[in-house]
Amino acid sequence: MIGLGMSAIGDSWIGFAQNVKHVKDYQQMVKEGHFPFFRGHILSSEDKISRKHILNLMYYLQTSWQDESMQFEGIENTLELLEEMKSDGLLTIEGQSLVVAKEAIPFIRNVCMAFDKHLMTNQLEKAIFSKTI
Repeated sequence: MIGLGMSAIGDSWIGFAQNVKHVKDYQQMVKEGHFPFFRGHILSSEDKISRKHILNLMYYLQTSWQDESMQFEGIENTLELLEEMKSDGLLTIEGQSLVVAKEAIPFIRNVCMAFDKHLMTNQLEKAIFSKTI
């Protein structure tokens, strides 16, 4: 998937690339025949597992780590982050599976954020990630 426009994010399935943020820089790079990338990230094995969980949640409102290929270090921390939502009845966690309630669809991004280890471990003073309302 190629991100078009300023600040757009492209996805090659093994990594991400974000475009430059300013119109003039974007136009100049495109005019010169270059991809207008500003920064990028190559996914680790753990990133790929997190992606699978996030996609499962976004598309199917559920995910599982019962299969060894879906397990990752720190799952306990992820589940702890979701405890308040669980208490509120927005999701259920049974065994090695998580199911999001239909009523929680407006908050699905918040659920997915718990599976983004980079987001959870990089609590920076300067916000670099988009936020939910």
